[in-house]
Amino acid sequence: MSQGHYRVTGGVLLLGVSWLMGGLFPLGQQQDSSQHYDLSSFEDTGNGRLYEALRTIGSRTPSVLFADVDDTLRSDVNIPVNVSLVQHGASRIDLAGHDLKISGPFSAARAQVFRGGGTVSFAPGSTDQVIPQWWGENTSASVQEAMDAAATSGAELFLGAGEYRFDTTVKWIFEDTSFDARALNVRGAGPGR
Repeated sequence: MSQGHYRVTGGVLLLGVSWLMGGLFPLGQQQDSSQHYDLSSFEDTGNGRLYEALRTIGSRTPSVLFADVDDTLRSDVNIPVNVSLVQHGASRIDLAGHDLKISGPFSAARAQVFRGGGTVSFAPGSTDQVIPQWWGENTSASVQEAMDAAATSGAELFLGAGEYRFDTTVKWIFEDTSFDARALNVRGAGPGR
């Protein structure tokens, strides 16, 4: 991993490497003991780069995985709690009808990260906010995907400033979860937020 700062297009997110590493792991874990990997350094041998990366990393050593290249899932994937997934640049994960469960910390800019049919779920505590832009444009479909992911993880659904196109009804149906959920927290930006 190169040293320095990363600036995400549009000034949405400015991260210093030391803040990024410290901010992604639970308190008490040592930053210097974590391993850093670029998804592009793993070869797709038919199961997808993400699958190969997770197989190599394992579920013990605290690690940061920079998703710096597009990838397509070939099966359901579970990112373990020891792996911090950081979306980097314009890379996207094509779900291709599969489920992606993110149990470790997740960080991404306000840009599309996920595409293709399938479900993305976050474990409680893996992210504080879920935003529709991770699923594409400001449409009812991307808001629904983000709402579903936020509701099952306890994260806040954040609607950033901008215009949203609702061509279908967006709804949230409460289901009992494994954490102490009382409500879906929705927050927006802009006038009167």
